[in-house]
Amino acid sequence: MVMDLDTRWVAHFEAAVGEISGGAVIDGELSSVEVIGVPKHVVSRVILSLDGGRTLNEVAARIGVPASHVGAICGALSEASLIHKAGAADRLVPHEDFAELSRRVFAAWKKRLFSHRLWQDLVAGTAPAGQFAGWLMENYHFIEGVNDRLGSATAYCRSRAGRRHFARHFREEYDHGEFFIQGLLALGFSRDAIYASRPLASTRGIINHMRRCARQDSLFYAACSGFLESTGGDRSNARAFFDAVTQNYATDRPAVVSPLVDHLELDEEYGHNGVIESVGPYLGPISHARASAALQAVRALVEGLELWSSDIVRHYASDTISLRARAYGTRRPVGGDMTNGGR
Repeated sequence: MVMDLDTRWVAHFEAAVGEISGGAVIDGELSSVEVIGVPKHVVSRVILSLDGGRTLNEVAARIGVPASHVGAICGALSEASLIHKAGAADRLVPHEDFAELSRRVFAAWKKRLFSHRLWQDLVAGTAPAGQFAGWLMENYHFIEGVNDRLGSATAYCRSRAGRRHFARHFREEYDHGEFFIQGLLALGFSRDAIYASRPLASTRGIINHMRRCARQDSLFYAACSGFLESTGGDRSNARAFFDAVTQNYATDRPAVVSPLVDHLELDEEYGHNGVIESVGPYLGPISHARASAALQAVRALVEGLELWSSDIVRHYASDTISLRARAYGTRRPVGGDMTNGGR
């Protein structure tokens, strides 16, 4: 295919470049292209330069290779549907603008999420004691799921600097399930019972959604992570929430909630509230279409969290709690009367 070198093109973000004898191979989800006679690092630079903001002539001048080479590579990529001609939706969004927009949207979505009956009843103290215990248990499973979702985020990120960021985040988060275990132990559960339990399907669904985002686009994962990690103002609200549930469900056992506060403060110390700002610049150019898709991924996460909240309300509807055993299709009563220690 003969390419007009004065046109602008956009590489699909899932396109990955590998090395083969005598050249390189560009792999997409549904097709691949072999380029013979051009080294992998040159092909990679061409791919990374196809951000919709430069003509093919400008790409060639930028990376210092003949325009004919760039045109030939892009012609093959276009036939394989691994690039498309830039349009209005491919205009670039500065990373700082995307972070600011995300924060504004997140505030509205968090207000919507925390108006759910589960969160309102926990603050008011009208939720059954078993529902508070179930909320704590499902939070443990979700936080423990960081070993699935952040592992995927690290493995699938195509930027070396981005991988370093996610790996550092992983190293800082991998053992944070222990904070929630400590709370459950103080509530009266045994460590064996906690380990033997399995999450609600909706808890697993949220984890799987974030793993899917990590495979699709690291920006999608970063945006979802940014929604979950609180800003400074959110942390004030979180502390008020923890004060309320301590008063309502753990006045005689402050050790139930104090590990959750410790977890909040440790995340704040690590700077996890700025994940979009810190990793975003390493995840490639952000087109309008890509920014929109990333925010749609967060919206799907919010909807999943609403279903998760409803699931907790339905499943843990009394002052007693039966944990779901790890073996599928079975339930094993582990808890007891939560007003008497949840033995």
